[in-house]
Amino acid sequence: MMISGFDPATPGAQAITVSYGGFSATLTVTVLPKAASITATGITAATSKTSYNYGEAFDLSSLTVTEQFSDGTGVPAGPSLVTISGFDPATPGTQTVTVSYDGFSAILIVTVGKQNADVPVPPGSGITYPRGSGYKTSPAAAPSNEGGNEVIPDQGASTGVAELGYVNPYSDAPNGAWYYNAVKYVTQHGLMVGVGNGKFAPELTMTRAMFAQLLYNYAGKPKASEISLFDDVKNGSWYFDAVTWASGEGIISGYGNGLFGPDDLITREQIAVLLYNLAKSLGLDISAQADLSGYSDADQISDWARPAVQWAVAMGIINGRTQNTIAPRDYATRAEAATLIMQFIALVTGQ
Repeated sequence: MMISGFDPATPGAQAITVSYGGFSATLTVTVLPKAASITATGITAATSKTSYNYGEAFDLSSLTVTEQFSDGTGVPAGPSLVTISGFDPATPGTQTVTVSYDGFSAILIVTVGKQNADVPVPPGSGITYPRGSGYKTSPAAAPSNEGGNEVIPDQGASTGVAELGYVNPYSDAPNGAWYYNAVKYVTQHGLMVGVGNGKFAPELTMTRAMFAQLLYNYAGKPKASEISLFDDVKNGSWYFDAVTWASGEGIISGYGNGLFGPDDLITREQIAVLLYNLAKSLGLDISAQADLSGYSDADQISDWARPAVQWAVAMGIINGRTQNTIAPRDYATRAEAATLIMQFIALVTGQ
């Protein structure tokens, strides 16, 4: 049997001849037009939350992102693959937020409220500290043991936090927790923000990039170099300005070979070194050296970090996680980072 007259590339009705044994017959068939390929054409984005308090993290759960296709259909975007840019919780006013997914982007407009008080920053930054501005300051109730296992209040410290009627935005940082005052402090002063959904995540560990950003926030976000000293700190990354500023000031150094390790978790002794270097850059006295013999794990402190840890302990910035351990190589939590920066600022301001 043979078939002739059929052309699959020619749409429309076709007369096909079927031949067999010297006989033939005709059939009529229809070839349909080529189906158009279905491709993604863009995304739409909407949010149920358009107003944010100062320092409040962007709420990804408020987003509804839909990917549009050429056949007119839409498919909800996978939430874990949606990213946002252009949002700064420390800049009051109207902000244009870019929502990105699968190579497409959409724009949202949100507003961030004003900060409650001036942010304390290093001398010479041009930004004033609220003490002396008429606000009442109160002594810190945060424990001197920032690890939380052995709570030993430091009655001599003072945070200089302005009493402005703080409303706790975090369900996981309740009044009475050892880190409550530190979380309150960094929240009021725009130094740290939550992780979303009303959470601060006090036990979540911090990366080196995160702590660099914390120091950069404290410094008032000064202009940073546009050239990175590290191959793994790319221009355009959210921590680029923080790391380039800190490295330019001699506060942060990398591992060598052009690497900083922004996503590596930061240890307690590394934080001690960064605060020690920051104090030195501010012209503070860094000669104090504490006797660490009371800590059973003092021999675990790296040689390059020992002077910084001794200084930080002597100045009351860092204390043990327990009565007799300092845990120098343990990863620092967000609660610890909040406490350490608060106690460092108390040292800087003399309060």
